[in-house]
Amino acid sequence: MSGLMRRCAVLAWCVCLCGLATWCVAADDAAPAAKSAKPATKTEQAAADPYAVPDGTPEEIMGFIEKLSRLPKQFATRDEAIEHAIKVQRALIAGGSKILAQKTDVDTAYAAAEMKMQALALLASAEIEGAMADALQQTSLLQKDAREDIAGLAKEYYSALRIMGAPRLPEAERAALVKEYLDAVTATMYSRESIGAALQLGEAFEQLEETRIAAKFYSDLSQLLLKANSPGLTEVAEILKANARRFDLPGNKMDVMGTTLKGEKFDWAKYRGKVVLVDFWATWCGPCREELPNVKAAYEKYHSQGFEVVGISLDDDRDTLLSFLEAEQIPWTNLFSEPINGEPVEPPTAKYYGVTGIPTAILVDREGMVVSLMARGEILTMLLAEQFSKTPKTK
Repeated sequence: MSGLMRRCAVLAWCVCLCGLATWCVAADDAAPAAKSAKPATKTEQAAADPYAVPDGTPEEIMGFIEKLSRLPKQFATRDEAIEHAIKVQRALIAGGSKILAQKTDVDTAYAAAEMKMQALALLASAEIEGAMADALQQTSLLQKDAREDIAGLAKEYYSALRIMGAPRLPEAERAALVKEYLDAVTATMYSRESIGAALQLGEAFEQLEETRIAAKFYSDLSQLLLKANSPGLTEVAEILKANARRFDLPGNKMDVMGTTLKGEKFDWAKYRGKVVLVDFWATWCGPCREELPNVKAAYEKYHSQGFEVVGISLDDDRDTLLSFLEAEQIPWTNLFSEPINGEPVEPPTAKYYGVTGIPTAILVDREGMVVSLMARGEILTMLLAEQFSKTPKTK
């Protein structure tokens, strides 16, 4: 990899953040703008614009972009810092375009294309107005580039951008995109690439507040994979079916099953009429441990009013779990699945609902209906305040 290629790749990601680190500087520190006796010409305006990418060789263009990264990082306001970061990204895009328009070696051209598309994707992911449409248009054009490696890279970015923007599409356009990706699975005879793209689309839908969109997508994809009559794909289909169950939970009842640390069968029915946090966690999970003080505070505040916590541990060592619970003085029930022949066993509730990432915290109301799949931090605090401001329904 050439030195210029490395510089392109690194700058595409690190320069974008340079204006966001130290924006909180007093407005008094900003230098006053110089006054001009007459309107500046276009040439003078271009020269005065520190973000305008000049013409030149690839080396000269990259040298200019490197200078952008060394601009003073003091801004009067947060908005100014953000504006700076956006302008730097646009400079990367312009610089990449100017390099690509020249006759240069393969590595330099590829690095310039990658720099340009990374900047396009960053602006799109930040939801800058018009950035997604621009990114889709430019990556679409780059797919027609005569250089196959650049065209292939553009195809990957174009697909990733479409998936990124899928959650924000109008319902009809989203439905059309879903059909396209599902149809591609069968059209390509269940290729790894088409299934991978479909799974990425599902992950994008997981970010939506309306969880049933992800639930339906995973259910449909699961049914599609089952038709392949392939053991490997059947296994994937079962996982997706479990994911669909989880994302279909809000507004519906949840089943919790398993074995307590005392070796007793867990009785979920005993929790009817309670507000319950079902917390999937593990002692080795940093974010789980960080959330623990918040859960303990909520338990102390609302337990007397009918708040319970059921921990479902994904640990595979009983002694480690017991020691942690004792040290932290955890008062609520925790479920644990004993390893078999030294091999970890997935907790049945986690398997049934496709919980593989932790922490996952699900809040269930007094009627047994799921309120939230993300009951952590401030969200948990807010939801509990709402739940305990309500008058319990009389039977």
